[in-house]
Amino acid sequence: MPPTIETIPIGNLPVSVAGKEVAFRIPAYQRGYRWTQGDVAKLLRDLKEFLDDGENGSPFYCLQPLVVKKGKADDRAWEVVDGQQRLTTLFLLWKFLDDRSVYDLSYETRNHSKDFLNSPAEDRKAENIDFHHIYYAYQAIQTWFEGNETEKDLFRELLADVDPNGRNVRFIWYELDPDDDAVSAFTRLNVGKIPLADVELIRALFLRNPEAGRLAAGAFQHRLALEWDRIETALQEPDFWAFLSNQDPPDSGRISLLFELSVPSASRSAERGLFDHYQARLLGERAERPYQVWQEIVACFEQLEEWYRNPELFHLVGYRTTILEGKSIETLNKLLEDAKGTTKPKFAAGLRAEIRKLLVGDGKAISDLIDGLDYLENPKLIRPSLALFNIATLLRTQGVAMRFPFHYYHAGKWDLEHVHSQAGQDLSKRAHQKGWLNCCVDEIQRENPEHPLVRSINAFTGDHPEAVSFDVLHNEVTGFFGESKNAQGSQGIGNLTLLDESTNRGYGNAPFAVKRSAILKAERDGTFILPCTRDLFLKVFSENPGNLRRWDIEKDGTSHQGAIRAALENFFGEKMERAT
Repeated sequence: MPPTIETIPIGNLPVSVAGKEVAFRIPAYQRGYRWTQGDVAKLLRDLKEFLDDGENGSPFYCLQPLVVKKGKADDRAWEVVDGQQRLTTLFLLWKFLDDRSVYDLSYETRNHSKDFLNSPAEDRKAENIDFHHIYYAYQAIQTWFEGNETEKDLFRELLADVDPNGRNVRFIWYELDPDDDAVSAFTRLNVGKIPLADVELIRALFLRNPEAGRLAAGAFQHRLALEWDRIETALQEPDFWAFLSNQDPPDSGRISLLFELSVPSASRSAERGLFDHYQARLLGERAERPYQVWQEIVACFEQLEEWYRNPELFHLVGYRTTILEGKSIETLNKLLEDAKGTTKPKFAAGLRAEIRKLLVGDGKAISDLIDGLDYLENPKLIRPSLALFNIATLLRTQGVAMRFPFHYYHAGKWDLEHVHSQAGQDLSKRAHQKGWLNCCVDEIQRENPEHPLVRSINAFTGDHPEAVSFDVLHNEVTGFFGESKNAQGSQGIGNLTLLDESTNRGYGNAPFAVKRSAILKAERDGTFILPCTRDLFLKVFSENPGNLRRWDIEKDGTSHQGAIRAALENFFGEKMERAT
């Protein structure tokens, strides 16, 4: 028997099976409601344009297909195979316009979804991701019609099929044969659609047969839905995601990372590779039980969650995976293999040894790495060394379980900042010269409001005829702050730190005192400053800090370099030696 295909006005949707009043049910294999407020607004705009066309326009506005399957004789609901996003949105629109709907609707995986759809309350929107999107979709509808009762009446007439011009809104009604497999149809309909990702099709594969997991009928769907939600919610935590990946999370759901970790690399790179892999495992000639395959995903997540909860492994895995090397999937796969059949202490020790080998090399001391790092000659290892300095410093903090914020680190763009400014900045243009002087004059005034340099700078930036040349002013300003143009050791790691791009480029190559004030102010204003960068500008690492507003490369830079070396030696459990 071929499927029934026709166009049906929304106000006349068939809502009966076997002569009983029924509703629509979104089955477990379907993805949840994911329309954004923008999606809702676009549909309302389209309907408004259709209304504005009047009797000269099309006789009906046609929505995409609503693919359904009749329930059994004792089942009073249509099973929605495709089209649930618009069906749900139109339900919410009806509810807003008339405080009722022409049909009932519920999500199989969401307890009390029918109640929530009828009353999208703010205090319940956090119960699950579907309720979150449903609530904000309803808010978008309310905002759209705010203060416009006339438009509400026009929309109500259109949906109820009582428009004076005889127009209405229709679904393409696509009714499957009762013997057609709904999940197979769902997969056929959605493969190739851009909005439907592999992970959503994989979910459909897992849920195709309630008895496949050898659990009571329906129990596997319920269990998978609960565990799927728990995993997705956990991975939504910024610091959880960021210690596993330095990439932006996929729109389709962060759980996709677990499926990527469970397939060969060739499947990850191929189009629809993830789906093809799991289709072969779950529907192939040697089909495996969905429950057993799903347990592999759960076990993978539980291992990652264990690392996340353990302060030492959180930092080791996060640094190794997302900072030291950028290939997070390959690295995580290797770490998951390394963790099998061993204890956490042995795994942690092996991971430290691997990090040391990649960063320092075989047969070399920590001092060989630190003393050899030069901005001009080998900048590649400076950034990960400074990042590890921050992590090692946090791990040494006694009595407080401090965690490195990988999510802030990955979100920022980090410059390698020279603490003692370099002479390489182009100050040949007058606008750049004025900018450099303006960022210095406040610090000079703070120390000595009556200093002659203040008047000289104001004369230069104000274009007074008696102003001295910039070269003269530049030498006097750097002399005031006790800085030379090209200090020895300025390219070594002792004179380098990590600073976010916006803060660094806001003051240019200014003297230490100017940078110090700007960085401390930026942190007070909410900018994330790495802890060791903040401590450097507070001269925490300097053995004899002296003037806190001056930076001496020979003394302060050497102390900073020694602190980096000591922190890494402690991190790798090696004998600490005083830096000379």
